[in-house]
Amino acid sequence: MPMDLNKFQLPLSDSRWDRLAFRVEHWLLSAGASDVAKLRGYLRVKAWRDCTSAADRLHAVKLLLKLPARAARDSWRAVSTYGADVARESDVARSRQWLQLWWVWVRHGVQPETYYRYQLYRPGQLRRAPSFLQKTEASDLYRLLSARVAPDSATLLRNKARFEQWLVDRGLPTVRTLMEFVDGAVVRSCLADGALPRGDLFSKLSDSSEGYGAQRWQYADGGWVGADGRRRDEQELIAELAELSKKHGVLVQEYVRNHPALAPLAPAALSTVRLLTLRDVDGTVRLVLAVAKIPTGSAATDHMRLGGLAAPVDLATGRLGRAVRKDERRFVSHCEQHPDTGARIEGVQLPHWETTKRLVVRAHEALDHLVAVGWDVAILENGPIIIEGNDSPGSASSQMPSGVPLGETPVVPVLAAHLRAAFAGAPRTPPHGARRAESVHHPA
Repeated sequence: MPMDLNKFQLPLSDSRWDRLAFRVEHWLLSAGASDVAKLRGYLRVKAWRDCTSAADRLHAVKLLLKLPARAARDSWRAVSTYGADVARESDVARSRQWLQLWWVWVRHGVQPETYYRYQLYRPGQLRRAPSFLQKTEASDLYRLLSARVAPDSATLLRNKARFEQWLVDRGLPTVRTLMEFVDGAVVRSCLADGALPRGDLFSKLSDSSEGYGAQRWQYADGGWVGADGRRRDEQELIAELAELSKKHGVLVQEYVRNHPALAPLAPAALSTVRLLTLRDVDGTVRLVLAVAKIPTGSAATDHMRLGGLAAPVDLATGRLGRAVRKDERRFVSHCEQHPDTGARIEGVQLPHWETTKRLVVRAHEALDHLVAVGWDVAILENGPIIIEGNDSPGSASSQMPSGVPLGETPVVPVLAAHLRAAFAGAPRTPPHGARRAESVHHPA
């Protein structure tokens, strides 16, 4: 889906007075000296400057003045929902939970979902609260920066068809699209005879994320069986996908399978690794975080939204740490074994790990000026392939598996440095260096 540049542009002219006003606004709205506080300050300045009328700004001021009362009310609602379980499991009284919640919300903008998801009520955890990026903060910051310094690269990553061709043109391994449907018709096909290959297929929406609309089609008895258990012949399947594309574009690919060593962790769907690469202000690209995404049940993809697990990956060795999953309360709980196969997760060695690391760094180096990319890579028997690149990777997939806030990783200082340069009158395109850095391992 094309990037909406207007939505993420932060209004700032070249006027000396406007830049001075920007610096004052940022200082006031950051409400702190840490890099995370300053990052939140950019988002607040954008929200403030998006208020284009006096009435809008007056409304924003009223909301700020009402924040203590609203935080008290909504914090109590969260405690009413989750507090009894937490008090029973962690011996933290509901009144104490409410007080902690109210304080971190008013002082740092940390909301109840973050407080409970990362178990900030546990001893020693509350002090880390300001370092967690929450909800859409990380993705909005990436987009805010990309809209200013790398709009073309960001737009490329959001267009699945263009990005696939970009990978192919540069000799970077990926899954080729067999057919693309838009508005009920085939707009692209690489099938020489027009016939679908007789094997499992995978379809996904061209403008979706988090696995929405993804389906696996298992080939059996001359047809393809979907999640509903019904078999379709070729014409029926093509007609069904064409109909679906009247609402969303549809890409059809051959179904690929993980390396045999990963089969116990992915018996029914493809497992990918999310690798986060950063471009430093000097242009050097480095890998800073990696998380293995592990599918469960009959889900077509490995997203946590569909019940998937996530395990931090040691960058130096490629071994998995202890996996986590969301429970019915959306809390994060640890999972020692795969729920379907019983296979132990911690300590599993990812094959082709050094090749995988080199692949994503090489790919990011070829993207002009883009600061951060979250790569989804599948590790197959013959080596790794790039499934997708995300120009605005969120924070939950990075923070939940390890429990380490992004404010304690290289991500926040690098992002803060780029934003300072981008909004301080510096050149709008940071250097595109060819130098490669060693991967940085941040222990979970």
